[in-house]
Amino acid sequence: MRSVFLALIAVFLSLPVRAAAQDIVPPLVTRGLNAYRYGGPAAALDEWTAGWPEATSSEVKSQMLGRLKEIETITGPITGHDFLGAAQWGAHTRRIYFTLLGRDRPAFLRLDIYQTGSTWRVLNVTINTDPAQVFTPEMLSVPR
Repeated sequence: MRSVFLALIAVFLSLPVRAAAQDIVPPLVTRGLNAYRYGGPAAALDEWTAGWPEATSSEVKSQMLGRLKEIETITGPITGHDFLGAAQWGAHTRRIYFTLLGRDRPAFLRLDIYQTGSTWRVLNVTINTDPAQVFTPEMLSVPR
């Protein structure tokens, strides 16, 4: 009985975090993360560069695809993600942080996004297996 009660408390305590992530992470980002998990890096880039001018998106996709494939040689295929937080720079710009869950080890992802009208766009994708290359120093420090 006690374990059921503790499990229910854990579920209720996790609800605000999920709701907050849903409010902060636009569908474009979530679609890209799900595409990464189920379709690989090219599918993620298709989502994240949606709405970009074709000439720009082709060049960026080509460069980024090589980097994402390189990351997967270290991490193994991406099997999911954890939302870590976001920095909101006004109503229309955000920097969102994730841990990508690889089969063998994690990778760390930072996306800069911008809202124009009702459409969100991914401006920058930063990914690395070294969290120090992706996160701020404050995110890397151990809370006291």
